[in-house]
Amino acid sequence: MNILYLEFIKDNIAKIAIIKGKCMRKLILIVLSLLIVEYSYSQSEAGAVFLLIPPSPTLNGMGEIGVCLPSSDPISSYFNPANGLQNYEGLGLQYEYVNSPWLSNLADDMSYSYRYAGLSLPSTFLFDKAAISYANTYLDLGDQIRTDEYGNELESFNSYMKSDMLTLSIMNEHLFNTGFTVAAGVSVKNTLQYLSPPMTINDIFIDGRSRADMMDFGVLLSYEYAMSFDRLVLNITPTYGQALLNVGDSISFGFPGKADPTPRTCRTGISIKLDIRTKSGLSLMKYQGGRSASDLLVAASPDNDGTWSYQSGFGDIDFTRHVLQSKPDDGQAQVERGEEITFLDIVSFRSGRRIDNWGRISLHESGYGIKSRGMLNTIYALTGYPLIDKLNRHISLEYNMAKWSDETGPLSGTEYSAYTVSVNNLLTLFSDPGESDRDATFGEGFRYSMGISALNAYERSVDPDTSLSYTPEMGYHVRIETDLGKWRMGVTLARHRSLLTYTNTYVDPWGDLAYSSSWEVTLYDYYSSLSVLRRIPYGNRLQMLYGLNVTHNMYEDASSEDGEVSYDRESSVNTELILGVDVRVYRKVFFQADYFFRLFPEKDLILDEEIHLHGLRFSVGIQR
Repeated sequence: MNILYLEFIKDNIAKIAIIKGKCMRKLILIVLSLLIVEYSYSQSEAGAVFLLIPPSPTLNGMGEIGVCLPSSDPISSYFNPANGLQNYEGLGLQYEYVNSPWLSNLADDMSYSYRYAGLSLPSTFLFDKAAISYANTYLDLGDQIRTDEYGNELESFNSYMKSDMLTLSIMNEHLFNTGFTVAAGVSVKNTLQYLSPPMTINDIFIDGRSRADMMDFGVLLSYEYAMSFDRLVLNITPTYGQALLNVGDSISFGFPGKADPTPRTCRTGISIKLDIRTKSGLSLMKYQGGRSASDLLVAASPDNDGTWSYQSGFGDIDFTRHVLQSKPDDGQAQVERGEEITFLDIVSFRSGRRIDNWGRISLHESGYGIKSRGMLNTIYALTGYPLIDKLNRHISLEYNMAKWSDETGPLSGTEYSAYTVSVNNLLTLFSDPGESDRDATFGEGFRYSMGISALNAYERSVDPDTSLSYTPEMGYHVRIETDLGKWRMGVTLARHRSLLTYTNTYVDPWGDLAYSSSWEVTLYDYYSSLSVLRRIPYGNRLQMLYGLNVTHNMYEDASSEDGEVSYDRESSVNTELILGVDVRVYRKVFFQADYFFRLFPEKDLILDEEIHLHGLRFSVGIQR
């Protein structure tokens, strides 16, 4: 939340007579709830504090030590973009959705949700594991009604804050034939805070919205040591992790000369894992524990003039005191610690603490989890039935739950829960039991390409006096694909640029006078998509392709000759029908052309009318 916006509302509360009744009461609730978030995380200097709400139902039950604890929960990439790869194997997919009522003692229509979808890639000479993932954070602040000074309803709207994030994570195990494992990750996120539509109140313009781009960076370094006994093996794995989160310039709601810093945060910590297994690989008991610290790298001016600066390095974190000894002090660094014990890789019990003396926080955390993988491993060890092992290699399901408690804090009673669905080793889904994607020959099916693309739309009459034309301009995309028998699966990231022209014609009732005016708006759309195509080969060089492409419009920018266009567009999901041709032009170099048609209409951002989009993509790439 932008503090300047809160201060503006507070300082001008007597002037805002136009917002009354339910809207005023709800606005006060929103302000209070966001101030509680800031208080609870002791981060009152920064904006967009909703990014500081941790989403993981696994790590939220053990002190939020995700920066340093390698986790099977893919949402752990929130704490460190290098984390979350533990459950991935070969070519696979993961999905997780978290939804939790937020501060329900203040309002009954506020909620927090986090969606995660990830694609893992088969191992290559560059990495042992890698994943590309998308995550959406959404804090719903509820419905608002704006009335005039007489109580007449003017409009209703929904207030919310959201973030769309893309993450790339890679891992190399047993680096240089040693016991070291190194993982690194980077995330790019776009945030939108929507408190109200633009409005002018008593000659004061209130935008009510802000956008910002940020990045996350992280590393994990582990070393695995094995001790062998008669029938058992003890694996000992210490880990060090560090992450720099929410790196960006500033956040503004449009007030001249006023902007807040992003909630740039440093996290660092250490953890250890003790895993007792049989020599056949069945996990009997596993203990994980860790200690970490985090600090907001924003320093307010000692002159209290509203200026600020970013700190470098670890900020206020003292690694010896805050991490190794896990002792809080009166500074702004926050101390986290937690542990987990798991039996037969089936059921886990967790506990943890988050302590911040400066923010007067002492949060107790607890939780549990259940995994299908451990259940099927145990059944397979007892029965030896190959189908059980094959099912376990390809599909897993987890349920995790966490709860916070604090005698005096506003977050006491907050609960998180989620199911995680994982599908792994897709390249060997129809091969012999026991074979993983690491055993499969992947080279000929792995394709990298990039190219240009263009969107177009059917012209349509919006109303009798207004027409809309959609002129495509050049866009670009990058794509990774793999062939699975007669099918081709791929992931694409794209940026499209288009020109919208609105023409308005006026004719007076007598038909004697007419004039025409036009307005041009340039759109920049950013997409991610997942495609499944059927291949029909014709000889050794030519293939016909058809299938479906599920697209996600992450965000959209617009500008006109008069400058930036103010508007808000929800991230949207659509489905494309694909028809294409693939030509091998020289050895492993190929050319691909696709025609696509959006099956569902898109909303025109200015006139809020439906338009049908279609277009062409041209790609050149190599196949390994």
